[in-house]
Amino acid sequence: MELVQSPRGTGVDQRQRDSWPEFKLFCPSYRSLEPAISCLSPVIGVDNLSISRPPCSPRPRQRGVNLRNLRPLRREACVRTRRSRPAGDSVGRLRVGLLNARSITNKTFYLNDSFSSEHLDFLCLTETWQQETVHIHINELCPPDCSVLSTPRSSGRLGGGLALIHRDIFPCRNLRPDCFSSFELQITKVGFDQPFYLILVYRPPGPARVFLDEFSEFLSSIIPLQSVLLLGDFNFHIDNSACMFGSELLFLTQSFNFTQHVSGPTRDKGHTLDLFFSFGLNIEQLCVRDSHVSDHCWIFFNVKFPLSPLSSPLGAQHRLWSNFLPVTMNDIRSLLNKIKPSS
Repeated sequence: MELVQSPRGTGVDQRQRDSWPEFKLFCPSYRSLEPAISCLSPVIGVDNLSISRPPCSPRPRQRGVNLRNLRPLRREACVRTRRSRPAGDSVGRLRVGLLNARSITNKTFYLNDSFSSEHLDFLCLTETWQQETVHIHINELCPPDCSVLSTPRSSGRLGGGLALIHRDIFPCRNLRPDCFSSFELQITKVGFDQPFYLILVYRPPGPARVFLDEFSEFLSSIIPLQSVLLLGDFNFHIDNSACMFGSELLFLTQSFNFTQHVSGPTRDKGHTLDLFFSFGLNIEQLCVRDSHVSDHCWIFFNVKFPLSPLSSPLGAQHRLWSNFLPVTMNDIRSLLNKIKPSS
């Protein structure tokens, strides 16, 4: 067999060298015979070969931040400027969003960003999976100048939990509703002079007949309310005409003069599960959109509502006693003597 000179000058052909078990046994690091990079010289079989190492660039001696390399970031305008309105405008519009979050644990920053990017005034969440002793996730999803009203899920129950995020310019407070075993409920009163009531509902899977009986009792209790938004996840296939309980739910709400606005699937697997009813309010621009973080879809809509009349600013007046000179009784007598009596 003819010995072929290796291009590296080792005198051993590459294929022959790999086929020799003795070579691998006695030289386990035979790969080091070939240089790893061009600036290194081989150890064996190289004659009269010298490669100079490229000079290294000197390290910069100056430390710190070069402000010329920084670019200023654009800041979003303050949200409160959106609420400015002419003095004669008596009707406003609220932007409301509804989502079955299926746990807010890993979605807090997404929900926070959605609140700002969609210019929402109210964000309604069902199935937050919030526990009574854990509040960190609720605080993370709350944007600046906003507040959260939440109802944690019942102990020992999977899923559940309700939350409402609202801007602080709208006065809101939770009311204490009656307890029902077949669904979760949160009632929020919005405003003072001409308020409306935002009612958030989540019905977990369970006996449908029990829910319809209790829900009918609840609707009877809120008859005195003049303006109501009723929304949430009812877990009925409203779009399926064969769903007897879904048809009965629609008939029940219509008998109380509620209007159902959602049409089309609200879940990625199809069917309409998330519903939105209104009474005494005008609804505009309702749309259903994929959320990408839950198997339920977003529901956005606008609500027209009467605004309270703009109150005129109150002016405050005050007087500083230090500006007055001290006056004695002698000064008063001399002043009275100067006054001539009328004839």
